[in-house]
This record gives sequence, C-alpha cells and structure tokens, in this order.
Amino acid sequence: MDDRAHQPAACPVCGGARRAFWEQPEVPATSNILFRSAAEARSAASGALRLAWCTRCELVSNERFDPSLTDTAEGYEETQAHSPTFRAWLEGFAGDLARRHGLTAGVVVDVGCGRGDFLASLCARTGCSGLGIDPSSTAGRVDASSGAGLTFQRARLEDTTPLEEVALASCRHTLEHVADPLAFLTALHGRLPAGTPLVLEVPDASRVLAEGAFWDVYHEHAHYFTATALEQVAARAGFACEAVERVYGDQNLVLHGRATSGPQEQPAPIPPNSLGGAVAEFQERAHSALDATRREVEEAARRGVTAILWGAGSKATGFLVATGLTEAVRAVADINPDKQGSFVAGTGHPVVGPAEAAALDPGLVVVMNPLYLEEVRADLAALGCRPRLTTLGGPPA
Repeated sequence: MDDRAHQPAACPVCGGARRAFWEQPEVPATSNILFRSAAEARSAASGALRLAWCTRCELVSNERFDPSLTDTAEGYEETQAHSPTFRAWLEGFAGDLARRHGLTAGVVVDVGCGRGDFLASLCARTGCSGLGIDPSSTAGRVDASSGAGLTFQRARLEDTTPLEEVALASCRHTLEHVADPLAFLTALHGRLPAGTPLVLEVPDASRVLAEGAFWDVYHEHAHYFTATALEQVAARAGFACEAVERVYGDQNLVLHGRATSGPQEQPAPIPPNSLGGAVAEFQERAHSALDATRREVEEAARRGVTAILWGAGSKATGFLVATGLTEAVRAVADINPDKQGSFVAGTGHPVVGPAEAAALDPGLVVVMNPLYLEEVRADLAALGCRPRLTTLGGPPA
C-alpha cells in the first residue's frame, strides 16, 4: 500500500513513527465466537485491518482495531486444551515455571486466564492456590478439582483490587488483544507487590512476518510483538526483563520479568527501520502463500476432491477470509466438542468433529497449525481415513 495515502498515528508504547504495510478492509471482528447457524456466522460484525510497524520499538499494530467489536462476554470459545499435543506442551511449560521459580506455595495469579487450563495445571503441579481473572463467559470453566484452591474473577483487570503475596503473575495471550498494552501492563504492575515474578506470553511477530503468515493476522489482535517490542512495553510499565524465549515451536514469545518500584531503563535503541526488510518479506511471502494455497484447494475442487480445514480457530477464519475460498472448502474440523455444530465467522463453514470429517471422505486436509500435523494424521488414520495432508506455511506432508 502507498504510505502517502495514510499517515499512521504515533506508536501507543513509545510514541515513535509508524509505517503502514498491510490492509484488509473487511474481516470478521472476532474469530472464536460460537455461531449456531451459517446465516448468523455470515452476518457477524465486521472489522478491518491496517497493520503498521513502529520504527522505534518494533511494535506492529492494527490501526483499525475496534475494541467495541471484540466483546468476549458470551459465546467465546478459544481453548486448545482438547488437543493432546497442546496439553503435553502446557504441562511441560507449567513444570518449567514451577522449577524456575521454586513454586511450592502461595498464590498464582493468571490475568486473561480463559477457562483456567494453565492455572489449573500449574496449581496442581505445585500446590499453589490460583486466582484467574478474565471477563469472558468461559472464565473458570475448567474442572476446579484439577488444581488446589482455584478461584476466578469474571472481571476486567482495571476493575480488580491490588493483590498481596503473589508467588507468580502470568498473562498469556491477552496483551495482544488490548488496545493500550502499556496502560494494561502498568495497571497490572500497580496491583502487584514489588519483586513479583511475571510471565508474559504473546505470538511472535517476527515469525508471522518471516513466514508471511497472513492466516495469523486478524482484527481482534490489536498488536503484534517482536522480542524488542515486548521488552520495551514491559520495561515502561515497571517490569525488569530477565529473559525472552521462543516457545511452542517458536510460534510464541515468553518474557520472564519481575515487578519493580517503577519504570525501567529502556533497552538499547534499535537501528532505525530495523523491521523494514521483514515487512517487505511479509508482503511478498503472504501474497505468494495465499495464491499457492488458493490454487491448491481450487485444483482439488476441480478434480472432485473434497477439501477440509482442520482447526476451527482464528487461523481458519483468517485463511478463509483472506483466500476467499467458499465452495472449494467443504467444512472445518475441530476436536473441541464445544465448537462442533457451530459455523465459522464471516464464511459460515460448518464446524464438524473428527468422525464427521472422516465421513466426508476428504482427499485434502489443510492443517491450520503444523504442530498438530501428526496428531491429525493419527486421528484420521484411526477413523480409516488417509487423505493428503498439507499445512499452512509449509510443504505438503
């Protein structure tokens, strides 16, 4: 897009200049609401995308993000905990945190806890009690017996009171959804005692840019963080950064930090326009991947081969909307029973379970996340179905 046609506002974290580089004028406002009819899904509220990157701190933002369109109070379903692959990773991550912080007692606070799967896993492993904070309707829906003393507040962070004697505070896959991440983390800092360890987890923007992962770009993500951007916002909010790691197949970033008495010294300045090459690479790779996958699915349809997607989350929504594939994709499969029987936002594709997916006799299955490739292959084989599998951002498998 032509930068001269639009001058982005200043970065909300550091005030730096921003440059726009990717735009989609109409996309579903939310990707994980359960719609119970195709018509309802197709008429779901629309948002827009206009991505811009900060030349000073590397934060990538959706300038068209509208928080009024992303209400998760009712009908929101985002858990991945039905997947054995994901559960194994979550248990391992909880174990790593328990060892890292020597957790044996005290309160673990998880802001943006969702159902509470992570909180329950960590508390069951350590004997800590857990407090989950989340405004969504799914908050606290996890089996409470799986953790020691779990409690949940269905509330926004700004409506909660200061906390005392916190053994660990975590905020996973929440920061990217808030309009002002600096204000959000500053509010969290103000509710924690000095010295409280903090764990932040977000998708890795560097990976999204490098892969041209257009399927990972959607309206409800207000921001995308590189490691530098994540360090910057944490330091400005008053958290000392101890380490930033890539996790979950290098798809996500985890920042390990600690609450201090005030804002921290900022990381060393980055070279001007440091993301320029990655942004250009994203544009080229995104268009290439979009065209290649669209051609593959459309060719399958022309040959009379049934094509389905596997994984009815934000990736599937982003993929279907960006490619414009409608009739060429028969359905979207998901192992989460709560999603089965619903319909994909924007396109109205039905969401089916594994058995129903196998009954469609698919010849091509596009797996939305390559980390689940072998799990999907095994599930289909157990049902007597052996289609050709391919993944987003990767070669046929």
